[in-house]
Amino acid sequence: MSKADARSAPAGKVFAQNQRIAELQRNGMIGPARLLAEPAYQKFLAAEPFFRRAIPVLTIIFLVIIGAVRFVTLTNQRDFLISQAKSHVSLTAALIDARANAIPESAS
Repeated sequence: MSKADARSAPAGKVFAQNQRIAELQRNGMIGPARLLAEPAYQKFLAAEPFFRRAIPVLTIIFLVIIGAVRFVTLTNQRDFLISQAKSHVSLTAALIDARANAIPESAS
């Protein structure tokens, strides 16, 4: 069992990379990138609470917009189907009328 634990323990480059990543996460950025991006990064960190509060509101707005678009689409589809049905009924009535008038009257 002790050998299995030793095999899974981090060593060498992997362990050093994990330590470096942890250090970068603690300190933000290092080197020239810090000089260039640190002011923008600090502004982003200052605005983060606003973004956290805005996400649920933006999600609700997005869902309302999607619902409104779906409602308009269904309404337009309904209107189209009703107009098509009226057109089919009027064409059918005209066809029945034409065929009824084409039948010769039988002698009585």
